[in-house]
Amino acid sequence: MKHKLLSILLCLAMALSLLPTAALAEGETAKPVKVGETGFETLEEAIAAAEPVNGVITYAITGKVEVNSTEAWIQVLKDGLSNVTAVKFVGAENSNAEICITNHTSVLADQKYDIDVSFEDLKLSHPNGAWVNDLGHATNYFACVLRNTDAANNTVTYTNCTFPN
Repeated sequence: MKHKLLSILLCLAMALSLLPTAALAEGETAKPVKVGETGFETLEEAIAAAEPVNGVITYAITGKVEVNSTEAWIQVLKDGLSNVTAVKFVGAENSNAEICITNHTSVLADQKYDIDVSFEDLKLSHPNGAWVNDLGHATNYFACVLRNTDAANNTVTYTNCTFPN
């Protein structure tokens, strides 16, 4: 009987010792965009901070990222960078990885750099898209537009992506 009681007490002590850890973990939330090891709350914050590594910037998407910019052209890179050859948006082993453009007249874009842009393992949505003059149907759906000096030689690639609208 003593052994049974001691076993129960030991189990309770172990469970109670884990409570502070569980309580602290609940307060932390994973940030849905990562560049390298740094997490960001929004894609806009990640773009503002990202620097190329060997000519490439990779945005790892780990949850749903809503792009709430009011700009029509949401630049995938900040100004002032050099030696950038590619921008990659990658779903990070998570079926919830999504980029959602909320402004009905916006597109992800680049107008300054000669780069390739790729999207992989992502849900890409643009609900309530609307026709915009020279962009036409591009703003009706999720789109990435390259309009720079050598855009004809640059590519936008979608691999294993879904487009709900």
